[in-house]
Amino acid sequence: MRSLFLSKKLFGRRSAKFAMLACLSAQMALWPVVSYGEIGKVPYALQANQAAIRVTGRVVDEKGVPMPGVGVKVKGNPISTVTNQDGKFTIEVPDEKVVLVFSFIGYLTKDRTVGTDRNIEVTLLENVSQLNEVVAVGYGTVARRDLTGSVGSVSMEDLQKAPVRSFDEALAGRVAGVQVSSDTGQPGSAINIIIRGNNSLTQDNSPLYIIDGFPLENPNNNIINPEEIESIEVLKDASSTAIYGARGANGVIIITTKRGKVGAPKINYNGSYGIQQIIREMDLFSPYEFVRYQLERDATNSQQSYLSDGRTLEDYRNVEGVNWQDQLFNTRPMHNHNLSISGGTDQTRYFVSGSFVDQKGIITNSGYSRYQGRFNLDQYINKNFKVGINVNYSNLQRNGTVPSDGSMSETGLMFSVWGYRPVTGKSIVDLEDDPVDNDLDLVNDSRFNPLFSAENELRRNTTNSLRADGYAEYNILKNLKLRVTGGLDRNSTKNEVFNNSLTRSGSPFTQSGKSNGVNGSVTLSERSTYVNENTLTYNKTFNKNHRFTALAGATFQGSNIMVNGAAAEKLPNENLGLAGLDEGIPVSIRASESEYTLASFLGRVNYNYKSKYLLTASFRT
Repeated sequence: MRSLFLSKKLFGRRSAKFAMLACLSAQMALWPVVSYGEIGKVPYALQANQAAIRVTGRVVDEKGVPMPGVGVKVKGNPISTVTNQDGKFTIEVPDEKVVLVFSFIGYLTKDRTVGTDRNIEVTLLENVSQLNEVVAVGYGTVARRDLTGSVGSVSMEDLQKAPVRSFDEALAGRVAGVQVSSDTGQPGSAINIIIRGNNSLTQDNSPLYIIDGFPLENPNNNIINPEEIESIEVLKDASSTAIYGARGANGVIIITTKRGKVGAPKINYNGSYGIQQIIREMDLFSPYEFVRYQLERDATNSQQSYLSDGRTLEDYRNVEGVNWQDQLFNTRPMHNHNLSISGGTDQTRYFVSGSFVDQKGIITNSGYSRYQGRFNLDQYINKNFKVGINVNYSNLQRNGTVPSDGSMSETGLMFSVWGYRPVTGKSIVDLEDDPVDNDLDLVNDSRFNPLFSAENELRRNTTNSLRADGYAEYNILKNLKLRVTGGLDRNSTKNEVFNNSLTRSGSPFTQSGKSNGVNGSVTLSERSTYVNENTLTYNKTFNKNHRFTALAGATFQGSNIMVNGAAAEKLPNENLGLAGLDEGIPVSIRASESEYTLASFLGRVNYNYKSKYLLTASFRT
């Protein structure tokens, strides 16, 4: 109730949109909140400072109209306030050298040094470029000032400064309400993106992706080269995602890639090289701390294991133990190379690019690589008819033991890294050269030399992706446009697993190895998705101030998924690797196929009066 009262009191007859912007600006400017522009209140930071300077003033716009809700902040200091309903403010500052920062959403921020003035009048200028910025929404674009939904835009200039393999890695912290995380941290692994929190405890919370107009659920975002992205828009609320129906319930991410522009051929190269390393390791027991703990835990058996041959606990202070983190983690390089050629005329525009990424994992024997190429062409047949095509091919390869697999149990790689002892009581035993610790109960304890696991386990995932889409756009009338699009997305993935005799699952010293022997598996999966979308868009402006836009469309989409695979154990010749899978004992043979189809009808109506009163109605069925 207080918020409603303040809005009416502060903003009077100003539009509701202005009132909302003012409230949001005030929230951004105040932390902690000092006052709501009420003259006479002194910030907490200066209550005890009798020498503080009181500054009053007024903030107006270009037309001289007072601006309520403008944030007034001391630069580099938490002292702040906001203007009242008359655009006036009062603030206490430490000295005359203080710089006051005036900010309001949709207006350019202005700095003003206090100096000898005790009454200041400030004029804020409208940020026209920001308000007129065009953003992509479902099946169209709109000026940012005319948005009725919550849409976040990613600064591509900042994003492309980050030397990452995929755009979702660089998305963290760049859009409000978007959470980005990784399950494994392995090079090439999937990134989880959640928009405005989880909507379900049991179901997938991933957003819907629209890549150059192609709607996809849970795509492999590694196939897109971040250097080729023109814009990323994040649709967050029901108003902006309604046009996509139930599939947009978790939010929508719209990605538009670069296309050719009018001009002479332009060649662009961008490359980066970097070093990756662990910046913080777990604090583990030193040999002395480990032996002391064992003696406290089980004095009788530990004395036999660690204090034989005249050794004492103090002797272990000078013993150099094995830090398995240092054995497994390495400083590794990553390099990225991008080359593109673009250009065109008024009738024909083209864009051709290729990229290569090679990322060596910091965990031994892990890494990721990508070879990728893209081509698109836009052709004007005549002034009313335009067609285009966009093709992208990517080859991805990810290898290495996944550190998170079984990480909370004895079979996990990191469990062995952190749980393997750093020292033995026998000088002739070298923990680094033995696959298992023979002092353990190997029947009930599955810890295995983590370095052996990382070096000898084959975990390789190879993906080939081809995405092709095209469009035809025809202006039927001056204000009526027909757009027809079609596309195909095809992904084939090969997942290979092989455990030789020097791995946990294949070693004759472990229980699983005794049961399975040398073993392996190969799984092939193919997914093909097609889409066809047909939309009619009508735009009309009446009496210069009334803008009306109507959209109607029908979409058809289908997908086919096939999975085939085989696994075998007790392979007699491990030197053949997976090529000797046919010589082992079959464990399982898998074959499955599934498909789905989807037909939708959609519509949207937008009404805009002087960019002050906005109405949007959407449906999808």
